[in-house]
Amino acid sequence: KTLVSPILDRFDPETLHSLAVESLHLAAKTRLTLFCVELIANGGTRFKDPRLEVEFDGIRLDSPLTVAAGWDKAGRAVEGMRAMGFSCAEVGTVTLRPQSGNPRPRLFSLAPGVFLNSLGFNSPGADGVAGNLEKSFPFPMPVGVSIGLNKDGDPAEHAETAQKLLRFASYFAVNVSSPNTPGLRDFQAKDYLLEILKTVVPVAGGVPVYVKISPELSLAEIDGVIEAVLSAGARGIIATNTTNSPQIKTKYGGRWTKQSGGVSGDDGDYRKLSTERVRHIRSQTKGKITIIGSGAVKDAETALEKIKAGASAVQIFTAIRGEGAGVASQINRGLVRFMEQEGVKSISEIVGADVS
Repeated sequence: KTLVSPILDRFDPETLHSLAVESLHLAAKTRLTLFCVELIANGGTRFKDPRLEVEFDGIRLDSPLTVAAGWDKAGRAVEGMRAMGFSCAEVGTVTLRPQSGNPRPRLFSLAPGVFLNSLGFNSPGADGVAGNLEKSFPFPMPVGVSIGLNKDGDPAEHAETAQKLLRFASYFAVNVSSPNTPGLRDFQAKDYLLEILKTVVPVAGGVPVYVKISPELSLAEIDGVIEAVLSAGARGIIATNTTNSPQIKTKYGGRWTKQSGGVSGDDGDYRKLSTERVRHIRSQTKGKITIIGSGAVKDAETALEKIKAGASAVQIFTAIRGEGAGVASQINRGLVRFMEQEGVKSISEIVGADVS
């Protein structure tokens, strides 16, 4: 953070990100290079502690720390992310057909650890991602698959995308909350969402289906999402995606106010928005559905905030860049220290602890 990040901030963030993903992909070619990733990220062998193990919807993780969709869009770095200390990776978002996304530049550094992303579902398509995943299958950890629409796509295509990737998915995340595809967030409305889920859930069979929501949804709108999830037989909600709040963007300079895209990373207002939505879902459902927390998680304290609000697992994205390759190991070690101090025997004991 003190030596490397200031140098990296001088370069195009998307180019650097692509290099990081490809480096992890290449590292998986041999056991030695994969061990080197593990050594750099963990300061030794991969950190594990049975007290961190979590299980929900038939998915078993050796810690609540997972990678959010968007980091490995093409499914090329699963083994590398495992070596970094994560317990699960969500690849994608995957569209049915290949698409290039929005014109570059489309990833911007707003401040240390804070980025604005307007990529726009750039994806090699379902067949391309399936080909990449096949090369590392079976995986060393559970892998989720985020599915979304092409810009000219029909909502029914979610099910076709899921069908093509079913073999590889430990769960599906229906991404109707990206701010980078015009009109996409409209599908978060209860009736639209219910129609999508009614096509995806039967295709998924026993594979859990979650819905990823935006932090701008009102609490009443979230209640509609909950109803759709329960009615369709989906299993839970990922809260939340990036924020396109003009007020948050403006904090980093007026030039960003009208810039399309979503802000992620170490922003306190964004963190509060996402955690409030996790807490509301938990309060409304009392544990009936699974919640995966995402939004400005960067250390053990912010991970615990999401877990105590009701998240069974948390997703990391921008913090991999902002905090460094060792972020998963650092958070997991911090969680164990907290548990030892508080006499907590299992991390699952404190899921929703702050919700009455």
